[in-house]
Amino acid sequence: MIAISKREREKIADGELGIVSPDGEFHRSDFGGHSFTAAKILNTEPIEDARLMLEQKGWLFICKNLVTCEISYEIYSTPTQRQLDTCSEHAINFGHINEFRKFMQKYSEILNG
Repeated sequence: MIAISKREREKIADGELGIVSPDGEFHRSDFGGHSFTAAKILNTEPIEDARLMLEQKGWLFICKNLVTCEISYEIYSTPTQRQLDTCSEHAINFGHINEFRKFMQKYSEILNG
């Protein structure tokens, strides 16, 4: 496990939802605001395309389901160790250990075939 800096710990503690770069940097996002946050990260318009652009570059999204209010960790490629460390810290801070375990199990099954 890679140590998370104090600055990153503070950023993670500041927001329950967000986007995690491949190098593990956490970017806070409001509920329903991941596309807006992605557009700010990329400094681009239209915002609808920004989330897809980050997904294609291996960024990880921490989201909340509107119906179940369950947190999910979403990525469309293999997560980096730094992303896993950041998400682990996030899960501990916000009490989402079970959701993080589901995420890890899902990717473990994919990687192990």
